Formats: sequence, structure tokens, C-alpha cells
Amino acid sequence: MKATAFEKLLFALATDRGTAGDKYELIRLKLVSYFEWRHCPDAATLADQVFDRVAHRLEGGEQIRSSDIMTYFYGVAHNLLLEHWRSQQRLEKAIADRRSVESPVLAEREAELLKPKLDCLRKCLAELPADARSLVIRYHNDSGGGKAVNRSELARELGIPINALRIRVHRIKSQLRRCVEKCLSNAKPARNG
Repeated sequence: MKATAFEKLLFALATDRGTAGDKYELIRLKLVSYFEWRHCPDAATLADQVFDRVAHRLEGGEQIRSSDIMTYFYGVAHNLLLEHWRSQQRLEKAIADRRSVESPVLAEREAELLKPKLDCLRKCLAELPADARSLVIRYHNDSGGGKAVNRSELARELGIPINALRIRVHRIKSQLRRCVEKCLSNAKPARNG
């Protein structure tokens, strides 16, 4: 970020440099939390990118009302988050495409190895009580607004805090993991020796 852009950014936060510095740090902490809550691996870097973008816009002549400053920063953060997720999806798709092109035999072998695990997972899910099965499936469904939005809506529906939801799902997943491990150990063919 250029020095002049940074100065304009600080001035947009407050006319007093000390107050502007305090606001900068507070906004940065809020942005880091925003990205961490959305499970971004490098939340601090993304928060800094938000400041860079806002400073660039201010340097270009854009005006921000001081009463809407946090809303403005969150708007920029939201757009950056969407770009980050799209970039991650493109990267994951490129990796998956490369794997399938480079080694269809390997992909087929991986599918063969996963089949018993998937079969056991289906069996264990079917053995769960209906409410627990529904909860764990809905918790991991990220259609629509993404995982974070989905999970907060699910917690709200259940009338519990998000941390209580995570704990509840963790317990169900631990139960599922034990069931799948037991199923896989029972499914292993006996070795002739």
C-alpha cells in the first residue's frame, strides 16, 4: 500500500491520527475474526488485503461516510471472501481434473479403496437415530450460502449456540468413526498364512 493511500485510509477512519490508529487496529481485529469464523487459513493476510483495497479505492477518489465505515469494510471483506472461495474451488477442480487425466487407473484404484469405507459409512449412518443422522448430514451440507451460514442457521433452528452444535456433531461423528472402524475391521478378509 502506498504511503499516500495509507494516509487517506487513516484520515477516513478519524481526523486524529491516534484515534485513526486505534480504529484501524479494531477494524483489523474484527476482519481477522470475520475470516477466521469462515475457516480461512490465512485470515490476517485477507484482512490486510481488505485494507489495501479500501485504501486503493480512497486514493481513487471514492468517499466513505464515517457512519458506514464498518459496513463498507465488511462489504469489501465479503467480496474478497467470495473471490477466495472461488479461487479455492478452481484450484481443487484443477487438481481433480489433473488427477483424472494423469492417472485414470489411480483414480479407479482410489475408488476401489474407498468403496468399503463408503459402504461402512452408509451402514453406520443408517444405524444412527434419525435425528442424529439428519443433524450430521445437515451440518456437512454446504449448499446455498456456504458451510458457515448453513451451520449458524442450523444452530438457530435448534436454539443452541454454534459451539454447542459443534460439540453435538463432534460426538455423533466420533460414534460414526468408531462404527466405521469396527465395520472395516470386520470386513477385512482373513489372511491365509
